[in-house]
Amino acid sequence: MWHRGLLIKINAPLQRVLSILLAGIASSGLAQDFSFEPQLKLAGPDGQLVYVIVRYHDANQPARTVHMRLRVGQQAQSLEFGHASTRVIVFVPCKQPVTATLLGGEDVLAQTTVADNKYGEMQHGDVEDSYEPPRFELNDQELGYATEFLSGIAKAELRSSVANSGLENIQPQTLQAYCAALSKHLGKLKWDPKLGGWFSWEGKLGTRVVAGASEFEKGSCEFQLVFSQGELLDVLVSSEQMPDDWFQGPGNFQGFTKRAEELVRLMFSQELDSGEQAQMFFEGRYRENTTVHQVQQLQKKLQEKYGSEIQTIQHLDNFLAPFVPDAKHRSWDLYHLVDFGGEQCIAQTTFDFSSRSNFVGNGKLASINFRPSWPSVAPQQAELVEEFLANCYEGEFSPSWFHPSLKDLCDEEKLQSRFEQIADCFEHWAVPELATWSADSQGEYSYARGKLRTSQGPVDAQFDFIGDQLLGVTLLSQEAAWSTLDCIRDPSATGRVAHAFWSRIFTGDFYDAHSKLQEEFKEQLPRQRFEQAVSDSEFSARSLRRLKVYDQVFTQRVDRSFPATVSVYLVASFQDGSPQTLRCELVQARGKWKIVDFSSDFEARLIGVSDLPQLKNLLEALQEGDASDLIEMMSPRLRDALELPLLEAFLTHLSSIEEFSASDLENKQPQRNLIQYFGGRRFESGEGQLSMRNSLAKLKATFEFEELVGLAITDPKIADWSSSIGSQHFSQRAETVIQNWLKTGESALLPHLSFELHARETSGPRKAELSAIAGGWTLSIGSVETVKTQRVQISGKQTAEVLLDLKFTNGNAKLRVSFQFDIFSSRIADIEVIE
Repeated sequence: MWHRGLLIKINAPLQRVLSILLAGIASSGLAQDFSFEPQLKLAGPDGQLVYVIVRYHDANQPARTVHMRLRVGQQAQSLEFGHASTRVIVFVPCKQPVTATLLGGEDVLAQTTVADNKYGEMQHGDVEDSYEPPRFELNDQELGYATEFLSGIAKAELRSSVANSGLENIQPQTLQAYCAALSKHLGKLKWDPKLGGWFSWEGKLGTRVVAGASEFEKGSCEFQLVFSQGELLDVLVSSEQMPDDWFQGPGNFQGFTKRAEELVRLMFSQELDSGEQAQMFFEGRYRENTTVHQVQQLQKKLQEKYGSEIQTIQHLDNFLAPFVPDAKHRSWDLYHLVDFGGEQCIAQTTFDFSSRSNFVGNGKLASINFRPSWPSVAPQQAELVEEFLANCYEGEFSPSWFHPSLKDLCDEEKLQSRFEQIADCFEHWAVPELATWSADSQGEYSYARGKLRTSQGPVDAQFDFIGDQLLGVTLLSQEAAWSTLDCIRDPSATGRVAHAFWSRIFTGDFYDAHSKLQEEFKEQLPRQRFEQAVSDSEFSARSLRRLKVYDQVFTQRVDRSFPATVSVYLVASFQDGSPQTLRCELVQARGKWKIVDFSSDFEARLIGVSDLPQLKNLLEALQEGDASDLIEMMSPRLRDALELPLLEAFLTHLSSIEEFSASDLENKQPQRNLIQYFGGRRFESGEGQLSMRNSLAKLKATFEFEELVGLAITDPKIADWSSSIGSQHFSQRAETVIQNWLKTGESALLPHLSFELHARETSGPRKAELSAIAGGWTLSIGSVETVKTQRVQISGKQTAEVLLDLKFTNGNAKLRVSFQFDIFSSRIADIEVIE
């Protein structure tokens, strides 16, 4: 009795150790008494899914039943040890034979071969078990469900397949979008009316799951279809060929439009519970972050401004936002014009869609915003935008669009060239819905932002105005970026003034630095105050090594005193090796450039205003395939985290692609370039192409102070580069990190965690879960002695799993360590105790 009480209080690994010792007594000498961990190995058609049921017995009684779906060709599956006997039931849902082998070390304990939708069975030890396995073979009804679903994929029509009972966990619009993406990335479905390899099983809450893989022209996709009473409630998908950014908008938008319109009406409703009803429209974390009080306050403001009598609601347009790689989602905006019989406003409703390669999610209502219709507030500016776009289509440039103050400041030849680049986007043009645009203004300066549809896809546009005339035009698409704001007549003049100003500050020549200020600015900041401010700053104690001008553009800031202002951005390098970004703003007064603002603490985002020569060097390094060249370009931060086997595996794979050669590599300037200044640092993000015989791989690189800090390359030929990584790398990494963690504590593990896992471990309901695991082992089975890899599995989705055997002073345990990795480094995505 003492032993039984002890077993209840300790954790699973020690329980198994003691159960080995006690199994012989409990089963009267009939126990297996394994001194090894049994394994199940499957051989047959590679990749075929097989359903396995394992029944463990102790003391002549069933102790545990485990259901598993295993894939033929994978490494052997470990089973539990320490049980008196084991029964293994294998269901093979295909005609081809599958051989299941139960191994004990290198010894074959049992074996069976099964085919043609039949069961096979193996056992080790004495098993007395009346258990009958459930049905897994598709019946006629389930065959019909699956056939109807696959027919819908082939016809690109699945809306009628999804239930409409309120229990469904999937939207027909997103399912339709996924199937459209399947056709785009995988090609046509190869129809198999007999659905070989498909099977079914009992799901949760009375559902039935029908599952199998279907072949397409360029790959395959596995489906799990969840049904209840003949209605489709959910679809789970898995395909190595599908990218994360597959989502290109819902298959149709009527349902979302109706939901948005219902929410708009609730926002202007005077019913007592309209606030509670409106708050319920938001979903998931968006509802958690939106209180009823906030909704009611917005209702009050809207009704005070517009009233509550809506005359009409007109759906104007909808746009899909760019894919967000880190969060793997895209937002989708719907615009409605709400008319109150004179007053009008725009309602912008945002739905958020998860976009992960193996997930079909729902669009969740995330936010709603109201604003005045821009053309009604600034009709002349709206007309000017329409005129500009129409002339882009016609290819006719007119300097009269731009404010007269730019006449002596702009390089007209450069402005004409930039206009022609912009005009190339508008091979097809239609009048945009300018009512959906947003605007801001201060004094005579203003801007308007919105979406345009062009021959190069959706474009984010910003038109900057001085009064009712243009200051600049900026367009940003997924492929390219253009801006007229850098078309300055003589950038060397503004650059010289800015460079001289900051140089005088660092050398202590405050008199000369102050003389470069504009007269009104001098009055606001007398020389004594100027000297004191600079002396009290961080610059007075730093020794300058180099000062370089990087970017010069017409300022877009709303809060400024002079309309046609030029911003000059510089980077100072100091003797201690640290860099610092700097900015000053200049205006022309009496033919001379004078400074009206300067700062080292600012944030700015510039578009398409400079070349990126370091991208050329990067492309050449990829062409040569020499890891040392790339390492030389990296920032110290990235270099410190570098795992060389990953980079070498990527470069090896790249050089092995037959079409990739020196003659095919395009060393050209990026079409799209973004520059950001924030936190005293400078980042450049540029995009280029690796030209191959049958495809163009997109390359995006990010540089911090001209040093490489990020690199991503997307192309089907490159996507499976992880197959070139040896399993030894992740084996050694997992063993080292886990052993250090268990010996030295949590601090040794945290630097190796992914962002998501680190956040989970430091906040939320699962806080310090990993610490609890380690602490529980220390209390129950002592300190760790050895950590050894049992197997490693590397996926083409840049993930790896390592199964570890851990030996402690008083027992054993198992861990599954999951990694996420890129071409530079890896992070632990999850740690799971294997019971």
